[in-house]
Amino acid sequence: MESLNAISPVDGRYRKQVDALGGNFSEAALIRYRVRVEIEYFIALCELPLPQLATFDKSLYAPLREIYKNFTDDDALEVKEIEKTTKTEEKALTYILDTIGAEGILSISQAIQGSGISRPVFTSLLDKLDRYQAAEVKNMGVKGTYIHLYDHILVKFENL
Repeated sequence: MESLNAISPVDGRYRKQVDALGGNFSEAALIRYRVRVEIEYFIALCELPLPQLATFDKSLYAPLREIYKNFTDDDALEVKEIEKTTKTEEKALTYILDTIGAEGILSISQAIQGSGISRPVFTSLLDKLDRYQAAEVKNMGVKGTYIHLYDHILVKFENL
């Protein structure tokens, strides 16, 4: 990295002296630690036991832990790609919640124009809402797309 374009002297002129810290303080390290926390949190929920996870096979704990123990920079890049999609879908969901009419009908074409989000993102989001039983989604042809968001998804979204 050209030291003139560095964010701080640590990234620039002192990079050689602190290079070994990159494994603990880089963006890839942050992602690896987040994955570790999420896996350990999931395991802790299984151990409570949380009723929804009571049947989770405890022999899978070790393979889950191997995910963060063997985490690579390629894995971190994959997480970043997933997060791009997730953030865009979150923006699409926010747009839907802000603009959906009382009758629950939304024109995807108008949503695309109004939000600047692509059709595949809206299609993916609506598919996920339907698949995870968070909403009833019906294509109404030229009238638009009927979306009935179930109450539990609205409560979760408001609590974010």
